[in-house]
Amino acid sequence: MTQHLPGPRARMAANRRIFLAPPAVLVLVLATVLVTLTPSAAPASASRGAGKVAGRSAVILHTFARLGSCRARGAYAYCSASGSVNHPVSIHLHVTARRAQRVSGYWSTYCSNGSRSRREFSSYAGWASPTHPLRRTLGMSYRHPSSCQATADGQLAHGGRMHVWLTTWH
Repeated sequence: MTQHLPGPRARMAANRRIFLAPPAVLVLVLATVLVTLTPSAAPASASRGAGKVAGRSAVILHTFARLGSCRARGAYAYCSASGSVNHPVSIHLHVTARRAQRVSGYWSTYCSNGSRSRREFSSYAGWASPTHPLRRTLGMSYRHPSSCQATADGQLAHGGRMHVWLTTWH
């Protein structure tokens, strides 16, 4: 007696069967993924420093913060924002203008490192709109300062609204 072999369509249908894992296996896979994605597994390049906490390696990640902001409206609107931060990595200036137009202003940073301190300042100018803010990275006197104070002001070339704010990674 000959044995009947399934045709190509039957073999393809058999290969399309869906395997549903038991709930215990799914929990184990989810736990493995969560352990893999914990901050202690983050690359050292994304950290400010690494150390030991209770026998485990710890990674300290940089955080983003807003230092200060201001808003103004009217003809030739002007405002000034300022703030301070400890151990900054970088400080950034952002300006938006409602009614897209040219904006200009000045910024300054006063940073200290131990007993030394220095000031940097400059002017800026550019085009800003509500959807495309003007962005500038502010200079810092030291590569790794212990603290910085930043101030930035802005003025519109015409009438409208403006928003100036300072951000930092620290």
